[in-house]
Amino acid sequence: MSIIRENITVTPITSERVDTTGAIHRYVFGWTVQHTITSFDGTAPDGTLVDSSAVMVQGYERPMSEMTSIKILPPTLEVPDVEANTDINGVEVASFVKEGEKTRVYTRVRVNGNNEVVEYAAAPYGVYETKEFADAMGNDWTFGERDPTSAAEGGVIVTAANGVLTKTKMKG
Repeated sequence: MSIIRENITVTPITSERVDTTGAIHRYVFGWTVQHTITSFDGTAPDGTLVDSSAVMVQGYERPMSEMTSIKILPPTLEVPDVEANTDINGVEVASFVKEGEKTRVYTRVRVNGNNEVVEYAAAPYGVYETKEFADAMGNDWTFGERDPTSAAEGGVIVTAANGVLTKTKMKG
């Protein structure tokens, strides 16, 4: 298997509602996984094939095939752990961390009186990105380990190209 470039995007199939106390209730109906592989040997990812094409990448003389598939994973409250087929033996670095609290608001408009923005709910969120370099760095370093929030929203993006495997998790 000679994979040149690979991309996996995991997106939740969700719905949410806010009750009278302002609490957010999320319902997860499954996860959509879109997987794209660019390779010399026509490697096809699992799932329903939705795109197949011949591509040229700078630095390579012969054309490659690119195939994209979609599949649905069952419901779960956690983001599924998705791994790339591309194998990189290198140094893993926590390259980006963002944590915070998202506030839900709506605008109250009045004919008489002042208009206002009303807050009615808040939920924690986090974005965690790691990069694995193919022996391109000498020493490992991290931002420090943080536990991601367990909210069932967000997803995962995994990209492998140019000797770098990037994995971004979004929750909340």
